[in-house]
Amino acid sequence: MIAPMFRKFIAVLVILLQMAITTFDLVRALTGGGPGIATQLPALVVYDFMFQRGQLGRGAAAAVLMLLTLLFVLVPHAAWKYARQRRESRG
Repeated sequence: MIAPMFRKFIAVLVILLQMAITTFDLVRALTGGGPGIATQLPALVVYDFMFQRGQLGRGAAAAVLMLLTLLFVLVPHAAWKYARQRRESRG
């Protein structure tokens, strides 16, 4: 009962993280991240730090935090899928 709910939760979380990272161009082109910080995304924060403010260290740190967040979700999910696949292949 818990496993199917967990699998759906992880799938939705991965899709939402992927959308938050890849919608950078759409938000940047349409709103420029505004008004204010109304349409702020993680990728816009990295872009703002690195290219508009010239704070390369903070931009790199924000990018690493985005990567760690994604890995925090994907690594346990991949390990769970691998363990499940091995368990099913044994019979």
